Amino acid sequence: VYLQHYRTRSLPDGGWRWLEARGRMSDQGEGGPGRLRGILIDVTERKQLEAERERARTQVTEVLESMGDAFFALDRDWRFALVNAKYEQLSRRSREQILGHLFWEGFPDGENPASWYFQSYHRCMTERVPVSFVDDYPALDLWLDVRVYPTDDGGIAAFFRDVSSERRAAFLRQRQAEFEQHLVGIVSHDLRTPLNAITLGAGALLGSEQLDGTSLRIASRIRASAERAGRMIRDLLDFTQARLGGGIPVRPGPLDLYALVQQVVEEVEASTPGREIELRQQGDGQVDGDSDRLAQVVGNLLTNALKYSPDGSPVRVRTVADGTWLWLSIHNEGAPIVESKLTSIFEPMQRATADIDRRGRSVGLGLYIVKHIVEAHQGTVEVSSRPGEGTTFT
Repeated sequence: VYLQHYRTRSLPDGGWRWLEARGRMSDQGEGGPGRLRGILIDVTERKQLEAERERARTQVTEVLESMGDAFFALDRDWRFALVNAKYEQLSRRSREQILGHLFWEGFPDGENPASWYFQSYHRCMTERVPVSFVDDYPALDLWLDVRVYPTDDGGIAAFFRDVSSERRAAFLRQRQAEFEQHLVGIVSHDLRTPLNAITLGAGALLGSEQLDGTSLRIASRIRASAERAGRMIRDLLDFTQARLGGGIPVRPGPLDLYALVQQVVEEVEASTPGREIELRQQGDGQVDGDSDRLAQVVGNLLTNALKYSPDGSPVRVRTVADGTWLWLSIHNEGAPIVESKLTSIFEPMQRATADIDRRGRSVGLGLYIVKHIVEAHQGTVEVSSRPGEGTTFT
């Protein structure tokens, strides 16, 4: 039998044609010479289709190999028909060990009708619908994001992305959140309780008429230190609540913000004798908000303004309402905040001037907490600081 393919140029148009030659030798008998009988078939279209399929296969292979995802395709008999290099790496098997083999050989759980693998892959194969899921593969010690699609030839194609590092990071975040919740419980009870006792005891000593001047000064420092520790604990609790994702809780209700601001100003003036605080208010101060939290915002910004400005300079507090919004601004004439810190000043553990915070024992959470309280009231907070103009928080 003779079978040969060859290419020849067509005489009419000069184009190339593919021909298939088929022939058979016939026996003449009695030792005579044989005779070759055969035909020529024009197979140009078939060769063109084969070339197009090969080009398409090459393009598909290049795409699959360049993908970041692992990939395999199964035929309708559940045998591997195609894989890429990423899947070889993921499955820890070579292409020769995979192609032509049954899917269940690599995924034994997929042969169990009760398993998630069986239900997911069979649903795609039988119902011809896409499926996707994230699950762990204990045999490979991996978490995979899997997307499976039906193919035109009756099989399925699966794409895998290794999400093990993301899952492990999520697990660590969960453990950290659990630790932070545990820490909140410790701080809120085990530390606050003795501090309250210290504060009350120091207050009782200060009200006693039996102490001399030195003892009264010591009792006063004890109470001041306990109150400062209490404020730091409150900031740590607020910070932890904000970091847990739920934000700082607020309990809004009707209040006169102007009266609240005036009360905070008077309290701060009483604790900082000799400092001048100018208060101007315009419009109606009736709002819906959490009075305790908003007082915390005003007190924090006002204390910072006094802390970061010269002793002889005034701090100006302004409140303006226009019927829709209410603006509160607190301005001081201290040195400007370094420009590089302006974008991060509302982040935790950020300080405008470390020297002042060492003297004031700040943990650098005040402005972070201010931002979260304001945002919990559907508001915004901004800072402007320039040489010669001072610093304004609005």
